[in-house]
Amino acid sequence: MMELKSNLPELPQGWIWTTIGEVAETTSGGTPSRKKPDYYTGTIPWVKSGELNDGFITSVEECITQEAVEHSNAKVFPRNTTLVALYGATVWKTAILGINAATNQAICAIFPQANAFAPKFIAYWLRFKRQSLIELSIGGAQPNISQGIIRSFLFPLAPLPEQDRIVAKIEELFSYLDAGVEGLHKVKAQLKRYRQAVLKAAVDGRLTEEWRKAHPEVEPAEKLLERINQKLQRYARRRSKETILPDFSSLPELPSNWIWATVDQLGPPDRTCAYGVLQPGPDVEDGIPLIRVGDIESGKIRIDYLKKIDPRIAGKYERTKLKGGEVLITLVGAIGRTAVVPNSLIGANTARAVGVIPLNEELDPAWVEIWFRNPDKINEMTSKAHEVARKTLNLEDVRSALVAIPPLAEQGVIINEIESKLSIAENAEEVINQSQERSEKLRQSILKLAFNGRLVPQDSNDEPASMLLGRMMTERAELVKGTRGMKNNNTRQMRLIND
Repeated sequence: MMELKSNLPELPQGWIWTTIGEVAETTSGGTPSRKKPDYYTGTIPWVKSGELNDGFITSVEECITQEAVEHSNAKVFPRNTTLVALYGATVWKTAILGINAATNQAICAIFPQANAFAPKFIAYWLRFKRQSLIELSIGGAQPNISQGIIRSFLFPLAPLPEQDRIVAKIEELFSYLDAGVEGLHKVKAQLKRYRQAVLKAAVDGRLTEEWRKAHPEVEPAEKLLERINQKLQRYARRRSKETILPDFSSLPELPSNWIWATVDQLGPPDRTCAYGVLQPGPDVEDGIPLIRVGDIESGKIRIDYLKKIDPRIAGKYERTKLKGGEVLITLVGAIGRTAVVPNSLIGANTARAVGVIPLNEELDPAWVEIWFRNPDKINEMTSKAHEVARKTLNLEDVRSALVAIPPLAEQGVIINEIESKLSIAENAEEVINQSQERSEKLRQSILKLAFNGRLVPQDSNDEPASMLLGRMMTERAELVKGTRGMKNNNTRQMRLIND
């Protein structure tokens, strides 16, 4: 329930508490039928709620025809209309139209009565109060609001000239923050390229080129693979599938003492690649941890929020019961994310969309994970995925995937170099994230000053907002009175006609 106006904080002189509904009209848009593709071949910009960006909208993803407007609830709103998202992931996001445009039904358009407020002024107010507004939303996974909630939300109405001064000052200060954030985004992009370059240098041997020159007597990877294959052949009957070998002669040349192998050649004798749990069921307290696609990112498993499933369900999938040291690879949606299973997750299991690659104890699993994490390999695996409802990679493509194997000693050197170099990038990114958080807090501080009346000087010559609101109320009352008079007159005329 909204606070009573009498219980609200005191406003600066000349301001007055009101509600959005007292000073504005609201409406929403609509979605033309998707069954008529021709509706989406027009020139009228059509805004979806996901496109609301807390700024100006000057371009959109889709345009519709005039016929589409006429045969749906879509409406064309004028430039400078304030928009608010009504539901979904972007609920309470705002934007100002920089063009004439229609919207879908998930967007509320706000129009000031008698030019009571500047569009940016109310948009900044909604942005400032977003967290409070989100708490008013209904629903869980897909929170939503109504136009009624928007109209009843309290709004501090300032004198119009002061609104303009406040908006101008906010934009001046935000422009400095925007420039800083843009610089941070550029640094983040550079860090991403740096990570990719480091991984690329690792998998093509450039990272350890000098090390190889200094260690010519190291045991070649060929010997390592021979030992692994001997174990596989000794226990071949335990494996459900035969090892599939490609034509290695056509592959790129590797650094000295490296060798090509398939994933299937690198497994232990008693296990092979496998899919995880198909139907995990609901969360169970003290259940078995389940690793899903979203839990794997940047070569690591995020263990804080793992789903836990009934042990009886997990027990049906012994083939993917984790023993530690396996490499996991995502097979659905976000293809090719990888991570090594830490010992802390021994006994856990994986979802169907996460493949398990068990590896021979002779290998360092961190190397295989690095190999699959390099951008070229991710692109290769993604290209092999096929479309169902979402992109899906077959486990057979994983089993037959090629891996370049360095000598075991060199694997260790590469892994240490990767960890050292990427930790520098991670630390730098953490600093950037903290800077971005501080920037957002500064924005909120600026908005707080603005709506406390302390961001710009006040001018005693400004007409108080109460006078503007009073005129609006008078005009509205006269309009209602006139409407009632028309209704009474119509009633009398109908009686005369009936008589």
